[in-house]
Amino acid sequence: MSYDAREPQRNELRHRVEVQLSKMIAKAVPSLDSKHVQALVSELQVHQLELQVQNHELERTRLEAEESRDRYRDLFETAPVAYCTMDVQGRILEINGAAEALLAVDRKRVTGQQFAMFVTDDHVPRFTLACREMLKLPGHHGHDMMLKVGGMAKTVLIDGCAITDGDEPQLRFALTDLTARQHVADGHREHEARLQTELTDTKLLQSIGSQLIQEDNVDVLYEKILDAAMEFMQSDMASIQMLDKSQDALRLLAWRGFDPLFGQLFELIRDEAQTSCSVARRLGHRVILPDVETCGFIVGTPALEVYRRTGIRAVQSTLLLSRSGHLVGMLSTQWRNPYRPSENELRLLDVLVRQAADLIDRQEVLGALRESETRFHRLYDELELRVAERTRELAASEDRLRALASELNLAEHRERTRLATELHDHLAQILVYGCLKLGQARKLAGLVPQCVNLIQQAEEALTRSLNYTRTLITDLSPPVLCEYGLAVALQWLAGQMQQYDLVVRVDAPELPAASLAEDRAVLLFQSVRELLINTAKHAQTDQASVCLQCQHGILRLEVKDEGCGFDMLYAATSSHAVTASSKFGLFSIRERMKALGGSVEMVSVKGKGTTATLILPLATSIPSTGLGALPSNS
Repeated sequence: MSYDAREPQRNELRHRVEVQLSKMIAKAVPSLDSKHVQALVSELQVHQLELQVQNHELERTRLEAEESRDRYRDLFETAPVAYCTMDVQGRILEINGAAEALLAVDRKRVTGQQFAMFVTDDHVPRFTLACREMLKLPGHHGHDMMLKVGGMAKTVLIDGCAITDGDEPQLRFALTDLTARQHVADGHREHEARLQTELTDTKLLQSIGSQLIQEDNVDVLYEKILDAAMEFMQSDMASIQMLDKSQDALRLLAWRGFDPLFGQLFELIRDEAQTSCSVARRLGHRVILPDVETCGFIVGTPALEVYRRTGIRAVQSTLLLSRSGHLVGMLSTQWRNPYRPSENELRLLDVLVRQAADLIDRQEVLGALRESETRFHRLYDELELRVAERTRELAASEDRLRALASELNLAEHRERTRLATELHDHLAQILVYGCLKLGQARKLAGLVPQCVNLIQQAEEALTRSLNYTRTLITDLSPPVLCEYGLAVALQWLAGQMQQYDLVVRVDAPELPAASLAEDRAVLLFQSVRELLINTAKHAQTDQASVCLQCQHGILRLEVKDEGCGFDMLYAATSSHAVTASSKFGLFSIRERMKALGGSVEMVSVKGKGTTATLILPLATSIPSTGLGALPSNS
């Protein structure tokens, strides 16, 4: 309402006050004197001023109230929250624009109508109780209600209170549409349920993975995999097959949810069978049959009757592939009613399939490993027998070789002795006899000087031949070795080496009688002589030493020089004539020592000399045939 519209009302009010005041004055004047009249006028003037001030304040207050009411009206109309005012009989007195939009009605048409017309039938009693609660109890009260809006039900929060400022109480409440919020809450609950299910499934997969590592009973693992597959796929049955390479077919390993008839019918599925697993094998990918009764490649084939007999209406078969990509088996789940698995179910199944494939692949590897291990043990046992047999043959061969080497060594020594004896007993005696005869002839031919000279020259030639024969006899078979033993023979050998300009120091204690077999004594003497001759030829020194030691039944004979030494690697690979000759001598010594159970240790450093150690056990060998008494070098 504007200011101009209210002006006549103020004028009418002023006129009524002036008339009333005139009546009051006319009535009171007869009883008042001029003094009292003057006082009354003054008082009236004061009251008039007071009224003017009060009127001014009232006008300002009224304007503020009208401004506040207009502002409230604007807020009420433009507020995003739906508001509704209702009387105690439940009739709508006023609704704002938001409520008009929420209820999808025209406010003019619903004003005066019952608000209960918007409440669903099952929530009308609840709405009535809520209104009574707002009237009786102070404060705000909220209730969820189902309202009929545009032919559909909506969940609305009614939050309001009673207004008792007027003559009759009213109910004013706010309407909040909870449908979207309810959808969000339902979505959250579904999401939480899905997350909980996925968490449970993940824990189950993790548990199966741990059991694959720890569990040794493979049948238990197959059952757990099938139980998990049925839970993930919400299936009634499940089965797992392994590729039997010998039969080129899928062999049934385990199943769940079937009667024994299934095991008989699906024990071995070949590639030409019209089943989901055989088709999946041929195609190389997963096969899903939501309804076997409508599947093109099954209808009209014996496979459909098999499915009917086993109660299968829907089935999926997924290939089990090894890490290298080759087929190892098949995992199938079956339903008694038509069913198509979801993407989430198939995703969980793929994880389980990976574990099942690893299990079967591991079992194949373990089977191959066990077979290989069995074959290895069998071959190992055969090899052990062969090695033992060959070892016995080798030991016997070495014994024969050692005996033969000893016999050859003795034969060589006997032959040397025989030759020395023959030279001593025949050639040396003939030479001595010739020298004696030439001496006698020289005495008889003293008268002919020319004959004396010729006889003397012939005698000198025979003497040289005799000396050479005696040296040859000594070289072939030194009589000192037979008569006095190895220690004295080594001392004698040291004296003989002076003809090679080599001074040899010998440290050789006497050995007990019969402690060193004949063949060993001959071998050691010949080896030391060979080593000393090599020293004199190649070591570029005039000093050498021979040391004989015997401890714990082992004889060690060391030949040492401090000459130029040699590079052992170069000597082993060189083909130089001199080196080859020495190498052959050392090889001969090593082989003959080895044949008698001994060995040779050679240490040489270029510029620091050479040390050769002969090691030989003192065990008895082939019974000695005797060296025989060698003739003296007379």
